[in-house]
Amino acid sequence: MVTKLAAGFAIDRYGAINLLPIGPFPLALGLAALAMNNHYSAYYFFLGLGLSTGIQTTLSGPAWLSLYGSANLGSIKSLSSSATVFGTAITPVAIGLMIDNGYNLAAICWTGVGYAVVAILLTLISRITMDNKRLNGIIAINKVHRD
Repeated sequence: MVTKLAAGFAIDRYGAINLLPIGPFPLALGLAALAMNNHYSAYYFFLGLGLSTGIQTTLSGPAWLSLYGSANLGSIKSLSSSATVFGTAITPVAIGLMIDNGYNLAAICWTGVGYAVVAILLTLISRITMDNKRLNGIIAINKVHRD
């Protein structure tokens, strides 16, 4: 709850698009802690998972709105929800295959860290690409201006 409130304040202050790369970061730290397998690993993992979930759930709506406007927001959110359900359904299969092929918990966690780092890098790259296109007049990002 505190994370969602803090994320909402940060979105209002810095903008949803600017905060997109921050979302997966706590999850990556939590997975790295779990991979190290010490006495407090589970606590750090669940802290990172909770922080990342709080940030992402608060960030997704304003990010879609900033990127695409309100005209097609329902379609975009339904596609996003469908992708989330698909990812949730495929993850147990992927982890099960990893376990069947001899991967231990640390290897699975480090794979998750790699996935989170790729997600962070992709959001940074897309942000840079959007800035370049906007500077060249190719796209216009809808922004809410507050006076």
